[in-house]
Amino acid sequence: MVTYDPKSWWGLIFRFHKSDTFRMLLPAMTTMATLSAGIAWLAQSGLVPPFKGTTLVHSLLGFVISLLLVFRTNTAYERWWEGRRHWGALVNATRNLALKLHAALDEKHAARAVFAQLIGDYALVLKDHLRSQPGHRHEPNRVAARLFAETERLYRGGDLDWGRFLS
Repeated sequence: MVTYDPKSWWGLIFRFHKSDTFRMLLPAMTTMATLSAGIAWLAQSGLVPPFKGTTLVHSLLGFVISLLLVFRTNTAYERWWEGRRHWGALVNATRNLALKLHAALDEKHAARAVFAQLIGDYALVLKDHLRSQPGHRHEPNRVAARLFAETERLYRGGDLDWGRFLS
C-alpha cells in the first residue's frame, strides 16, 4: 500500500520520478522536449521567423500541466472509489454476520455481547491498520482469529448450527 501524507508535499516534489504517471508520460514528454528543442534551434539559426510573443508557449505549457493534473486527479479518485467499494463490502459482510448471529443465538446468550464487540472492533482496527505504517502485528487478523475462535467454541458447545449459520 502506498502511504500518502498530503501535509508533507515537499518530499513529493523530489520523488516525482517514481510515480506511475511520470513513467507512463516520459516517452511523450521526451518527444515533446526534443521537438521543442528542434524548433528552438531552427528559430535561433534563422531558418524560421522569430515568434512574436510567448502566448503560444504558455498555452502549450498550460495544456501539458492540465493533462498531468487530470491524470493525477483521476488516479486519486479511482483509489478513493476502490476503497469506498471495499469499505461497503466490509459493512455488508459484518452486518450479515451480525444478523445471522442475532437469529442463531438466544436473546440472553453471553456470546452476543462478545460478538458485538468483536465485529465493531474489526472495522476499527482495520481502519487503523490501513492508515498506519505496516508493523510486525496485524491487528485485524488478531480480531478475526478471536471471531473464529468464538464461533468454533459456540459450535462445539452446541449453541450454533453450521448448516443454518452458513446458508
